[in-house]
Amino acid sequence: RAVHSLQEGGLGGWYVEPTLVDGLPAGHPLACEEVFGPICVVQDAASVDEAVALANGVRYGLASAVYTSDLDRALDLGARLDTGLVKVNAPTSGVDFYLPFGGEKDSSYGGREQGKAAQDFYTSTHTVTISPAR
Repeated sequence: RAVHSLQEGGLGGWYVEPTLVDGLPAGHPLACEEVFGPICVVQDAASVDEAVALANGVRYGLASAVYTSDLDRALDLGARLDTGLVKVNAPTSGVDFYLPFGGEKDSSYGGREQGKAAQDFYTSTHTVTISPAR
């Protein structure tokens, strides 16, 4: 895919077009690193267990997506995937502001954000003990 420099019009930086990549060997950086851009790596798996092993075989775990009409399978995979967010029948982008959000493994640092978890994330508890004056 083409990589473009958008220096004209006052925009600086480098940009890549939305790209689908398949046929990568195991361990390729595009399949193992968090890519914050419009790049999607497609990997083939012969079974659900192999797909879980591929997904869990990287050091990151921000979000994953499962597409199925089988509720039991969705719940089983949600428990087996090492990600902070598992979306069923939805893309991995976007979050629900009322639910805790954060990753697992190297995709996380500290507590969860958003929802009730945000109270713990953004505040600290102080205890003040008062005894009667003498």
